[in-house]
Order: sequence, then C-alpha cells, then structure tokens
Amino acid sequence: MTGSVISAAVWIVVASIIALLPWKIHWRAAVFLLIPTIVVIIPWLFIQNGVVVGTAFAVGFCSILRWPLYYLTKNTIRKAKVILGR
Repeated sequence: MTGSVISAAVWIVVASIIALLPWKIHWRAAVFLLIPTIVVIIPWLFIQNGVVVGTAFAVGFCSILRWPLYYLTKNTIRKAKVILGR
C-alpha cells in the first residue's frame, strides 16, 4: 500500500470521527481541517495510484463532505457574483 492510500484511509477515519462531533465543531473542522488536507491528498493519490484509485477516493471524499462543499461552493458563487456585479 502506498503512502497516499494510507493517508486517505487515515483521512476517512478522522472525517468519520469529526462527523460524530456537535454541529458547531463539525463544520469548522470540515472547512479548516478536512478540506485543506484533501486538496493535497487527492492529487497525490492520482499521481501515485492512477486515475481509477484517485477517482474512487475523490468520489468518496465528496460523499463525506457533501454539505460543507455545497455551502462552500454556494458562498463562492455568491461572492463572485457580487465582485462581477451580476
């Protein structure tokens, strides 16, 4: 097993533990801990293990972080519209 797969597995365990926390702690941990680390882990998975393994883990990560990613995307689009004047 490569280091990237082990890191991804540890990330999944940590995400599961964070999911058990109260909502006030949960979303902060997801935004400030899980999302920044996944930005590093996903490309690492693709480089070391190929497209199939990288895509499988990327889909799993998006499944775990679906609501924080939804709100992050929603807020980013809203701020982009304000900046662009639409």
